[in-house]
Amino acid sequence: MPVVRAFNKSAQCIKGIGRTRNVHDDIASMEVENGPVVLGDETRLDYSTLSRILNRNSKKLQQISINNQVTLSAEYLAFLVSTFQKTTCLRLQDSFHDAAEFGCLVAGLAQPGGLRELQMSFFTPHNRDLNNHLLLLLKGIAFASSLERLHLLLRYRLDVLRPALIDAILMNRTLKSLCLDISWYADDGLLFPEVFQAAARNKHIQDLTLRVSGGRQPTLLKEEVWVPTLCHQECTIEKVCLFGIKFGTDYGEVMGQNTSVKELVIQSADLSFADTSKILYRFKSLVSVDLAFNNLGSISIFDNFLLGEEPTLESLNLECNNISEEDMMNFLTNLPKMKILRNLQLNGNPILQSRSCMQAFKRAVCSNTACLERAQYYSIGYEEKDDAKGFGLNVLPSQSSTTMEESPQGYQDMEKILMVQLSLNRFGRRHLLGGSSNYLPSNLWPLLLERASNLRYYSLRDVWKRPSLECTRLDVAYWLLREKIFV
Repeated sequence: MPVVRAFNKSAQCIKGIGRTRNVHDDIASMEVENGPVVLGDETRLDYSTLSRILNRNSKKLQQISINNQVTLSAEYLAFLVSTFQKTTCLRLQDSFHDAAEFGCLVAGLAQPGGLRELQMSFFTPHNRDLNNHLLLLLKGIAFASSLERLHLLLRYRLDVLRPALIDAILMNRTLKSLCLDISWYADDGLLFPEVFQAAARNKHIQDLTLRVSGGRQPTLLKEEVWVPTLCHQECTIEKVCLFGIKFGTDYGEVMGQNTSVKELVIQSADLSFADTSKILYRFKSLVSVDLAFNNLGSISIFDNFLLGEEPTLESLNLECNNISEEDMMNFLTNLPKMKILRNLQLNGNPILQSRSCMQAFKRAVCSNTACLERAQYYSIGYEEKDDAKGFGLNVLPSQSSTTMEESPQGYQDMEKILMVQLSLNRFGRRHLLGGSSNYLPSNLWPLLLERASNLRYYSLRDVWKRPSLECTRLDVAYWLLREKIFV
């Protein structure tokens, strides 16, 4: 029997789903696993019981995941048919191997009002039968009536499947988001250019994500491919995400600029300052830029996007980019002048070991009375020092973080100040920090508290264990009552 885990909207595991009828409408997502590896709370149910649970649920589930399915039966196929009716998002990890399974999925894609998101992962080597089944699936994707998001993770060369994948991308009329994730050894040099061009030609696709996993060197997308594709006047793509893939900038002879892309993500591509300058020149309407895990060394390239006559950049992520001290200090000096920047991430840059740089960061954030709502500079470890300052800062990988109890008292105080500053609304903060009096008229309190309650943030000590845990900024009320804030 398969192992089943059900979760509510808060991502908490629901127990006893096979015995209690009252809990069915509380189920938001479900994981079904028939493989040897099981993590977390588990319940073993047969597929007939699972089908009854789904059919009794009065509303659709947010997501159903089926992992490592190895058995084929009439009950299992009936359960598959039920999933197409009871969820808008289906995740399949190395689950489908038989023609009957693929046939059910193609039928589910063809139903009006059916699946809107499909995520499929294949780790086992392809054989002739599986290739034939995948060809059938790709034809089903081409004519899917409701599919909006498609995520394919493949660990083997596509070979004969590549033309069918390109046709599916071009022919689908409902697809808005496409994500293709393959291993570096599965890239034959033709796949990504063809997928990139096909996605740009489909006027319905707005979000394109391409990822290469496991490669030592970033995969190059040549300039003569990506510039004409994105700079075409009919291009409608608004978000481009590349992981382990690098935009080529060798020639610079291809003319054109893009006006549709608003969000650009290029991570782990070993971009230099010169590369980034040439790439950003091609985009005129960027609102969000994420260049984490590259090698920029400088941040001055973004001055036009942040300090120009018509700044557009609202989000900037430069995590782990070896930014120099001079550039970082110049950027922090200009941070109060950045009137539309909402999200800033500078984690993992070695210069943040400097105490003077940390103090400059605090002053800059406290002086920014515009839109800044989120600023990340931590992922920092602490160790005791014998010098007069009492502590030193050492940058750790971005996945690491210290709790408030482990950090020095001085850092705790600064952290609290910054969190409060970023939680206050810009109008209220100008009153709290401006002039000789920090008094905020009581008739403005409801507006300020309403904004603070709507801002989402994650508790520092719980963010890594339970990322879905959201808290409300109650300390804003404290600062209002105190009528004063220390900066």
